[in-house]
Formats: sequence, structure tokens, C-alpha cells
Amino acid sequence: MTNEKLIIRWSLCIFFILVVNLFHCQNKSVTRVFNDLIKAKGDYSKNKPKLVIDQEGNSVAYLYKNTIYIDQKAIDICLKFGEDSLNVLAYLLSHELTHYYSGHNWLTSDTKEAYKAFSFMENLKQIRKDANRRVDLEAQADLKGGFNAFIAGYDALDHAPKLLDKLYKSYHLDDELKGYPPLEERKKICEKQLEKLNKLKVIFDASTYAYISRNYKIAKDGFEHILENDYNSREMYNNLGLAYLHDALSEITDETLLIYPFEFDSDSRLNETSTRGVFGFDQDEIINGLELAIEKFNHALSLDRKYGTARINMACTYSILATLHKNEPEYFKEYIQEAEYQLKNNSRVLTYENVTFN
Repeated sequence: MTNEKLIIRWSLCIFFILVVNLFHCQNKSVTRVFNDLIKAKGDYSKNKPKLVIDQEGNSVAYLYKNTIYIDQKAIDICLKFGEDSLNVLAYLLSHELTHYYSGHNWLTSDTKEAYKAFSFMENLKQIRKDANRRVDLEAQADLKGGFNAFIAGYDALDHAPKLLDKLYKSYHLDDELKGYPPLEERKKICEKQLEKLNKLKVIFDASTYAYISRNYKIAKDGFEHILENDYNSREMYNNLGLAYLHDALSEITDETLLIYPFEFDSDSRLNETSTRGVFGFDQDEIINGLELAIEKFNHALSLDRKYGTARINMACTYSILATLHKNEPEYFKEYIQEAEYQLKNNSRVLTYENVTFN
């Protein structure tokens, strides 16, 4: 073999290795964003959806049963956004994830090849029915997906209109597709939903800061507003439960009992503990607040039975209730058993053997 042929062979091998490594790194980034969004949603009452990267796909992204498909071509377009590549990728993925968690899957095995349910692109012109309903669902997916992406740490909607321009151009689509909003209207939907999202961000941040500064009533109002608008997650219920709990205990002055490891969940934004005791006050209002807190922690657990943060907070709350009922053996025993149950079933390092109940 001549030196020239040997050089060509080695060059081809190196090129092949580089291409494989490039695709591997890209796939890892896509998977990381996908998993970040699922974690932020925190809804494990449904099976975790699957992700498939379609190397030959021509539909951008779509949902079929419990699987989200995204074209390699669409990923390549996202990469052209440079430092915002993960943000626009989060837009595509969070949009489809919202359809999944909201049960917006119309596709069956018979209709899969006729059109891609909620795909941004290919074959959308074949959809005729429920066009107005579809516009509404697409708007919902933008807003709810955008908020979920925000919780996960991505600015998904900021560059969505520019992404849509590039997708339509790269996929050679007409600006107007039958059964789907025209491109300009689709971009306006994104911009309108971004305005709503920014208001939700302000409410979320204000509620978080209110919690930090011990303005628990304001924190309750903010978190409840977000949940009432159907932006639910296990963390939101947990944090609302803590706001109820701390509001109930805010007038207690005895700090000699227990140090409760309450956990406010918003990842890197906040993780605060609080020390409070429970003697010397009118109990009725406090007990009502504690019961409301438990209700919210239960909501969080209904989304994820293995959510250790909510179980720790619930165990602490039951411990406080037990202390409040220390002169009523029946209730005392019931609340202690509930606290122990939550700690026994907690997936975190903390175990009930390490906790002493007075």
C-alpha cells in the first residue's frame, strides 16, 4: 500500500471517529435537556416518556403514544443558535412534553403515517378537524412548556419565533398550512405566550423571595395562583405546603423543641431550613394550617411517590402535630405513626431511626 493510500485511509478513519463523537456529544446534550425538563415537571404519575432521535426524519418533532421523536435535522438547526442552542432545543422538547403530560395525543397506528400529531411541520396541511382547538392546544403547549423549561433553567420561548422562521425555511414549508396557524400567527402565539410567561416568572420569583423573607401569606398567594392556572409540579405543591406550614407556625416563640429539616424545593434557587417550637398559643388555627400543609405535600406525592423532600416535610409536620396533641395519647400515637411511615418510605439518606420524637 502506497503512502498516499495509507494517508487517505487514516484520514477517513479519523473523520469517521470525529463524526461519531460529534453525534454522541449532540445526543448527550439532547438527552440532558430532555431529562432536565422531565425532572422539572416532576410528574411521575405517568410513565416517563421515551425520546427517539430520528436521523432521517422530516417532521421536526412529534408525539406518538409515550414517545417523543425529534429529527436530527431539527437538532442541527438548533445548534446554529450558538449559546442559545439548548434554549431553543428546550422549546421543541418542552412543547411536545406538555402535549404528553396533558394527554394531547390523537395519533393512532392507523393515522400515524397520515400526519404527525402536534408536529411542527410535515403533513400538518392534511389536518382538517378541530383547527381552532389545535391552535388553543399549541398555545397551551407553548406557555406551559415555556414555564416548565424556566423551572428547569432554560429560556425556551425567547427565541422561538426565530426558530420557527428557520424551521419553515429549512423544511421548505409554505407560510400557510391548512389546519395549522400561518407562520406569522404561530410566531405571534409564541410572543403572546412569552408575555404571559414573563408574568408567571415574576409571580414565581416574588413568591420565592416572599418565602425567604418570611412573608408566608404572600408566598401562599403566589404559589396558589400558579397552581390554579394548571402549572402544577411536585415542587410547587411542596413549596406551597411549606408556606402554609410556616405561616401556621409564624407566631410561635418557643424554640426549644426540635430542629425540623424543612426543605423548600427549587433546586439551586433556594434550600432553607427553619427552627421552631410549638408551645404556648391557641392551637386551632395552627392545626388547620398544618393540615393544609399536609394536603399540599400529598399533592406533591401524588405526582411522585418517591419524592423524598415532600416526605421529610410531611414527617416534620406530623411530628409537630404529635407535639400539639401530646396530652391526647390516641392522636399523639397516630401522628407519630404517620411521621414514622413517611420517613420509612423516604428514598433519601435520612431514616426514621435517626429521628427522636418527644
